[in-house]
Amino acid sequence: MVESFVKKIRNEQFNADLVASMDSIAEQLALNDEWVVYNSGLRSFESSLGGLLQERDGTTGGILPRYILKRFGNKSGGLIGVELGGQGSQLYSDLNNAENNRPLFKQSVGITLNDFRDNKTKELDNANNHYVLPGQIFEGGEKNKFCIKRILYLTKGQRPDFFIEHMAGGVSGQQFSTEFWYLTLNDWFGFLKPGGVMFAEHPYTVGSLNIPNTRTF
Repeated sequence: MVESFVKKIRNEQFNADLVASMDSIAEQLALNDEWVVYNSGLRSFESSLGGLLQERDGTTGGILPRYILKRFGNKSGGLIGVELGGQGSQLYSDLNNAENNRPLFKQSVGITLNDFRDNKTKELDNANNHYVLPGQIFEGGEKNKFCIKRILYLTKGQRPDFFIEHMAGGVSGQQFSTEFWYLTLNDWFGFLKPGGVMFAEHPYTVGSLNIPNTRTF
């Protein structure tokens, strides 16, 4: 069913317009330094995604690392994680220090429009085996393949186990269609290692479009 939906989208006339708009969207977002340099930590992610994993007893703090530990079991500690559309430095540092300082990820990558880290953050990232790749996740075709090749180079050919995306605020006000967002995330989802997990948010859209777009997604 998913494959037929994707095939239908790719055959629609609007697909050409969506692909053509990728670079212009990235250029607009790059001008907003507030979001380009924002380095969200675990608490920020759990504030919006934690409801999906909320424990029966109502506990919310630390849900994501507990989920990862339970989901991947003995593989935890040897995982590769990627933040799509974000620096990822603080997130993966938090995740690797959440379960009694038991690292969950052996390597992590953040894909963001520009690398604005200061020297101190770069030193910490090096110690944590975390990398930041300048790039935009909306790119399709050969540009997307190039970004994937850079990730595979860093991971020595291993596909990621975990993707997470938290750009809802950063792309607020942009006229994203549900189909455009689905295509973008579907391409990245296909790059996951079998058995991998992706968490993603639909971006806010202007005015009354927000609720129906999000529900459709």
